[in-house]
Amino acid sequence: MLTHRKLFLFLLAFSFVCRELPASLTDSLTPAQVSELKKKQTVVVSKDIPDAVWPELTLYRLVSATPVEVFSLFTDYANAPSYTPGMISAVVVAQPTPNTKDVRYTVTVPVLSQISYTVRNEYSQKDGVYEVRWKLLESPMASESTGSLTVEPFDKDKGLTMLRYRNHVTPSIPMAGMLKGQALKEAKTTVEAIDAEAVKRSKK
Repeated sequence: MLTHRKLFLFLLAFSFVCRELPASLTDSLTPAQVSELKKKQTVVVSKDIPDAVWPELTLYRLVSATPVEVFSLFTDYANAPSYTPGMISAVVVAQPTPNTKDVRYTVTVPVLSQISYTVRNEYSQKDGVYEVRWKLLESPMASESTGSLTVEPFDKDKGLTMLRYRNHVTPSIPMAGMLKGQALKEAKTTVEAIDAEAVKRSKK
């Protein structure tokens, strides 16, 4: 029979174990959203930010490839334009640390034809979860941008990986409000392009 002291110690130890368990990307999704993912749909979650023109966008998608195969796409800058719609080039311009790269992207945009912007990407990996976090260094259309791409195993037996793409942009141009819908469309297109290319490479 457990005494009060033993019960307290047991619960205390259990709480520490729970805190050590890594949170799954699906923990913040509803059963209905998980059901959508299993149907190969992209789940979009929009979060309003106080005083911000654009919301924070978080997109989830299941990919039929391993986490390594999915994540490797985000570091394959030379080939990124071949499968990412609207991307002209992606060039590493600096590497401040072994796990950090400053990348200059050139993309096509409505009205302005094309622009270039520089982002600092920081890479990490732990317990089978891969992540890259980024922040904007320079852009003619935004004063700030932060985000991340995270991938983790979802169903190893079926070869499924969960991808979460999160980004928030603070635009610096007058027409920013008009381009909100375009920003969401491009985010979905990017996630779906990563999915398609990861599946393609996994079959080689």
